[in-house]
Amino acid sequence: MAKTKSKHVKVSSKSKDLKRKVKEPKEKVKSSDDLVDAEGFVCLPASEELPEELESELAAFRKNRVTFAEEVKEKLKDTGAMDPKVIEVYKNIGKLMKGYRSGNIPKAFKIIPGLEQWEKILTLTKPDEWSPQAMYQATKVFVSSMGAKQAQEFIENYLYPAIRLNIGKYKKLNYHYYLCLKKALYKPAAWVKGILLNICNEGDCTLKEASIIGSIMAKMSIPMLHSSAALIKLCELEYSGPVSYFMKVLLNKKYSLPVRVIDAVSNHFLSFSLEERKMPVLWRQALLTFLTLYGKQAKSRHDFRELLRLHQVVVPESSN
Repeated sequence: MAKTKSKHVKVSSKSKDLKRKVKEPKEKVKSSDDLVDAEGFVCLPASEELPEELESELAAFRKNRVTFAEEVKEKLKDTGAMDPKVIEVYKNIGKLMKGYRSGNIPKAFKIIPGLEQWEKILTLTKPDEWSPQAMYQATKVFVSSMGAKQAQEFIENYLYPAIRLNIGKYKKLNYHYYLCLKKALYKPAAWVKGILLNICNEGDCTLKEASIIGSIMAKMSIPMLHSSAALIKLCELEYSGPVSYFMKVLLNKKYSLPVRVIDAVSNHFLSFSLEERKMPVLWRQALLTFLTLYGKQAKSRHDFRELLRLHQVVVPESSN
């Protein structure tokens, strides 16, 4: 592939930000706790896997979604008016990213976060066809170089669908995508909106997806403020098993939560006081976790006793 000169691409002043060094959290991206099989997929410990028998409880809440390839194809329609040389350069980079396994990636790719039309340029490389290794390199570039809002757009529009596609196809996640999720968490606000709330909003999260995402949430540090904001948002969503599971994971971080957050979680659970159906196991586990850790701070303790009686949930005496 011919070398690319910078004059082919109009770079905004934002590209200067690429030169700044980004201080990352102390956690290592690669952990000795991560188990990988011979095919390069993550193997979660049995303690982090959600039981398959719970899958039937979630089926009624799922919705159909547009595929990653369809989304990219639609975006490619907006790139027709671009400089033909730019189109050629980035289409060639796309071919490289499709077969990428290791080594350096082109400098022309690394400057994309600083371009005014970065998303259109990125679309030319056909992200839906990238290898998992290429997605990891791209995640490092975009998460390190962009602000929270732009990083969220990359995570939500490119990383998120690629991960769901991989899990849907293989019923497990390639290790490089797992590393992508870890690296993306260096922008916690972008991660919460682009991964966590996104998959909950779509209403079709599988137990396998919930297990994988939840394992990363449990292992990695999520700042208290971002965890609190995530809990409040989860409380506002339509009920689903994964929502309860993710709430349980965040509650188990045992932060000293603000009163506003505890009230929001309390109201969320108390909203099921008139629910006559038997609530799923994941909901019961989340409720038990909340009352065990924050029961003494929760308001309307009488209402909680009625809720526990209705749904036959037993809470340790120390939490009452």
